[in-house]
Amino acid sequence: MNRYTAKVVSISWGRAGTGNEQVGLMFETKPPDVLLLPYYGSFHSDKGLAITIRTLRACGWTGDDLTKMTINDLCRDVSIVVEREGPDDEPTITQVWPGNTVPMKTHLRDEEITTLALKVQAAIRAGAKQP
Repeated sequence: MNRYTAKVVSISWGRAGTGNEQVGLMFETKPPDVLLLPYYGSFHSDKGLAITIRTLRACGWTGDDLTKMTINDLCRDVSIVVEREGPDDEPTITQVWPGNTVPMKTHLRDEEITTLALKVQAAIRAGAKQP
């Protein structure tokens, strides 16, 4: 397993061998190891749809209409996890995360971070004991 910082450089729409619709994102990793790696997002199942939407959001897409999504909407650097899979041991992107973040079950939204910051600030100001 390898982790890279990468950015989407092209988008393709198509069908998998099963006939199901999919989006193809070509990621380019940052130096020193510049690689072009494809990611295929599925829309077939609820799970596939959720993972694909999470991936598009991580890349920066904020809309809700795929017909209006452009490469400019996928402008964020992301952290990708690449594993070797398949009969030819091909590199496959198995996870996409926003920026260089640490994978979490659920990332806090901005308003949740603000609420947490206020809670911690209040504890510090109240003289919270340090271990």
